[in-house]
Amino acid sequence: MDLLPPSHLVYVDRLSSNLQSATRLSAAERMPTLEPENAGIDPAKAYRNAQRNASDWSQVRPECGLSRNIGCVIGRRHLTEQMDMEGRVFLQSYDYSIDPKGRLLENILSGALVVGQWINMEHYFSTVDNEHYGSGSKVYHNVAGRFGVMTGNLSDLRTGLPAQTVLKDGLPYHEPMRLLTFIDAPFDLARRAIESVVQVKNLVYNGWVRMAIVDPETGICHLYEDGGWRQQTMGAADTSEEFKELAA
Repeated sequence: MDLLPPSHLVYVDRLSSNLQSATRLSAAERMPTLEPENAGIDPAKAYRNAQRNASDWSQVRPECGLSRNIGCVIGRRHLTEQMDMEGRVFLQSYDYSIDPKGRLLENILSGALVVGQWINMEHYFSTVDNEHYGSGSKVYHNVAGRFGVMTGNLSDLRTGLPAQTVLKDGLPYHEPMRLLTFIDAPFDLARRAIESVVQVKNLVYNGWVRMAIVDPETGICHLYEDGGWRQQTMGAADTSEEFKELAA
């Protein structure tokens, strides 16, 4: 903070206030899924309850974090601002009109999308086979060397996520599905950006990410499947209603 020029302090203060408000609202939305008695309570109290649980070592169920993540939307925020995505979608703000060469989109794909895909796959494999790809029950974990956990006092280092993060009563809490990604941009621009980032190109073309390009200029959705781009006419895909229909 001491490095900020005085002219920027008001913006940082505003950002900090908005982040705190978003945190409280998020806690009010999510706490009832962990403790039903938190339904309808004041956001500030919900946040205090979440903080209490997060620091309580007797809690064997961790915060569910990014469990149940399902997709990523790269586009203008007005497309989704009226949609309740239940905290399951990574939202990346992007406006193709100020990115004629696609450089900003390439940066988002190589950074945020790749990280989102890592998170998605970590949850995917930890759900479908928690014993092998996850880390089993958190109840029996012991920290090993501050770089991993082991089960009890003698086991290999465990990988992946604990059962309490992705399972509930022995059944999947996280829905294991590959990341559904929507790009709000002209098809040619988005396709070039995908092919320019080799790692993302491999993820899309090998089916590790379900990719759809919603072209706001033509109203056509291009979905990559079976080794090629399939077209689906959406009409005025520039509006949030049509985008919501596509996402559904």
